[in-house]
Amino acid sequence: MPETVRCTWCSRKIIDAQPTGRRKKYCSHACRQRAYERRRLMSGTGVLQLEEDSVVVRRAELESLQDRLYVLRSAVEVLQAAVDDNANSAELVSVAREVVAATGDLDRLWISP
Repeated sequence: MPETVRCTWCSRKIIDAQPTGRRKKYCSHACRQRAYERRRLMSGTGVLQLEEDSVVVRRAELESLQDRLYVLRSAVEVLQAAVDDNANSAELVSVAREVVAATGDLDRLWISP
């Protein structure tokens, strides 16, 4: 079973169509550019100095993450209410599916060392 490869910058899953040669480190040119900019800033040649464990995120991405986490938290609250109200199994299954759907692609947020 092939190992799941994730983008070094954004942690999205990488689909590498070429089975030979150097493996991809980034899922897109944009991620490659962001990584280059971070390395440049870390090396002292840029204006901003960042610590090695710093994570740079665009405001739009942060707001999107906050929105998705709010949806997930709301879905979990609905599930908790259904459990507290002793909902039948069909209702619990329906609400549990909503929780799973609310997680979406949150797994792409894993940061690899």
